[in-house]
Amino acid sequence: MDPRLAVYALAHRRPSYVRYRTEDPLAGRDNRLGSPRATKVEVHMPLPMAAPTAADRLKALASCADAASLRPAVRDICAEFGKVMQLDIRTMIEPGKRLALCFVRLESEAQEQQLMSSLGVSRFGNDVLVVVDFSR
Repeated sequence: MDPRLAVYALAHRRPSYVRYRTEDPLAGRDNRLGSPRATKVEVHMPLPMAAPTAADRLKALASCADAASLRPAVRDICAEFGKVMQLDIRTMIEPGKRLALCFVRLESEAQEQQLMSSLGVSRFGNDVLVVVDFSR
């Protein structure tokens, strides 16, 4: 096999997070980056992202500027559990607080139960109630 092809194959097969030793610990050994005889020291693989918690999801909703931008964000979160049949958003202003009350209905009650247990929200009448605090 042509040595240039071997170098090309090695360069395209290695993981994206490999650090090569660049000093020459052994005489006559080629440790330059990209060399087929380079000594691998460590392999760093990216850590898997932890699944967002309920608090993280609700904080993401709090970063929305108003009810208009909140609507698609709530729909995206709820779409993981089923089709959103109804979404009503009411805003409240109290001294020092801006709140949005999001009343959500999904296709089935079982989907609503999954949503409530995942986000840690409760039911208000026949709807799932998600309270978003804009003042955080």
